[in-house]
Amino acid sequence: MHAKPSPIRRWRVGLALLASAGLGTAMAGSFSANFDDGQVPAGANVYGNAYVTNTSGVNNTGMLDLTDAVGSEQSSIVLDDLDNGATITGFTADFDIFLGNGSNPPADGFTFNFAPNIPDASIGEEGAGTGLTVEFDTYDNGSPDNIGIDLKSGGVEVITGPQWNNAFLQQSKWVHCHIQANPDDTLDVAYNGTVVYTNVVGVWRAMQGRFALGARTGGSYEACWIDNLAITTTTTAAAHPFVAAATPFGPGASPAPTVNIQLEDVAVAVVTNSIVLSFNGTNVVPSITATNNNGTNITTISYVVGAPFVGQYDLLAVGSTNVVSVTYVDTSTPAYTNVKSFSFVVVPQVIVLPASYALAPGSVNTNR
Repeated sequence: MHAKPSPIRRWRVGLALLASAGLGTAMAGSFSANFDDGQVPAGANVYGNAYVTNTSGVNNTGMLDLTDAVGSEQSSIVLDDLDNGATITGFTADFDIFLGNGSNPPADGFTFNFAPNIPDASIGEEGAGTGLTVEFDTYDNGSPDNIGIDLKSGGVEVITGPQWNNAFLQQSKWVHCHIQANPDDTLDVAYNGTVVYTNVVGVWRAMQGRFALGARTGGSYEACWIDNLAITTTTTAAAHPFVAAATPFGPGASPAPTVNIQLEDVAVAVVTNSIVLSFNGTNVVPSITATNNNGTNITTISYVVGAPFVGQYDLLAVGSTNVVSVTYVDTSTPAYTNVKSFSFVVVPQVIVLPASYALAPGSVNTNR
């Protein structure tokens, strides 16, 4: 039997590049399985059509089969709580994946999930739970459910990545996937040696929960196999103030949005007069307020997009992608400069008038 390459060793350089600067890490729970013995590993359960085999994996060793290249399958592997109910501030997940050998077109994809309410059941490509879902969608159901690598938070899709199409996803060979949630509430994703997302804000938030991977096929199909699954969690607090909330975020913004960003202090604090906000590459002047919420210092940055004129606003174009970036210094010694960015997409808005606005039947003269 051939020895497998270590996913941790193979991605040491990648981890160094993706890790957020200035973050310490204290390892907490961990899980590792190469599936070579053909058995479901301790600390995990499989559901639906999933099974473990001691062949067909990396170098023809063992692997986890979530879906075969046949229709109407749905499966998952659900891990036990690695931290016995404790809140984690981040994690690093590495695994090899075979996605391909499918129909034309293939379907439907797989997900990586962490949430406090992961079910003991099979999980499809849309994910499960109200935590974090990284969705690798391989079937086009029409906008906004297109092919791509999408991010969900709280069960809601907040970032879509249609540029990551099936030419990228469907390799029909073993490739590596790396997902890392950081204590500063950012998220990194890499697939097949390509950085897909890095330092994404607004998706990950410290929480308690369980990990799960799931996959599904329907009328169309593909093989989805997993090998060398390794997950390590951390309970370390962020070393520098971080973006605790940012709106608007992802698809769904109005043409005249108000940008709101909340920075949360940790052992060191935000220097408020150092804050610089830019919108689509141009520095703007926001309002800045500092509050204390149950002992946590929060700095709120607000900016109304589009200067008002004659009671109206200079509206953003529907379909436009807009980038917000905030730069701030904290009270570390030496001072540390933080730069965080996020984007949102403008969509048409529907205005619903209250029922009290309705006119009584027959009150309108339609003959004039």
